[in-house]
Amino acid sequence: CRTYEHPDQLPDGLGHGSVVLLVPGTDESPESAAELLLHTLKPLHHSGSEARLWVLTRRVYEGANLVHAPLFGLARVAAAEHPQL
Repeated sequence: CRTYEHPDQLPDGLGHGSVVLLVPGTDESPESAAELLLHTLKPLHHSGSEARLWVLTRRVYEGANLVHAPLFGLARVAAAEHPQL
């Protein structure tokens, strides 16, 4: 298990069996949290990575976390358009 502060630090060529877990903070703006997800998703997609991307959200269903709410929707769209991730 390795921890990275920013998606730019992810190594190239993450193979089958690799998992990227995105854990956005709750003190960010919704826009910066969505940008973090996009900055993680794009390199994985463009490199043809076989790594799976998971996004940890908190209290989205209750409507209590407005920072993570857009991530839930964006992650669903990404999963539908790029199921290999």
